[in-house]
Amino acid sequence: MKHATQALLVSGVVLPGLAQVQLGKPIRGYVVMTLVVVLVTAVCINAVSLALEALEPFTRTGIMPDMQLITESVRQAIYAPEEAWMSWALWLLLACWIFAAVDGYLLGRAKDKQLAQGEKG
Repeated sequence: MKHATQALLVSGVVLPGLAQVQLGKPIRGYVVMTLVVVLVTAVCINAVSLALEALEPFTRTGIMPDMQLITESVRQAIYAPEEAWMSWALWLLLACWIFAAVDGYLLGRAKDKQLAQGEKG
């Protein structure tokens, strides 16, 4: 498998930033990895917390509402104005993921070209 394809898959599917580490740009890779791990952790912790808060009134009464009511309660909690940072965090996470995949691909393509020139010369 070519380095470019492998780098795209590694950074796009496995862990953003891993391809950069493999292709000799460890600082760039570790920065992206750290940012992605922190963002995913923060968003997941906050989402679970919001879901539990939204479900608390239902568990207190002991009445199990239908799934549509639960979904609407969670949606309202997530889109509350004080939770606007989650939208920014998700957009930043997406941007990091795309950056890592494209950058990994470009680094891999450069390495493929370097290796091809080395074989010719």
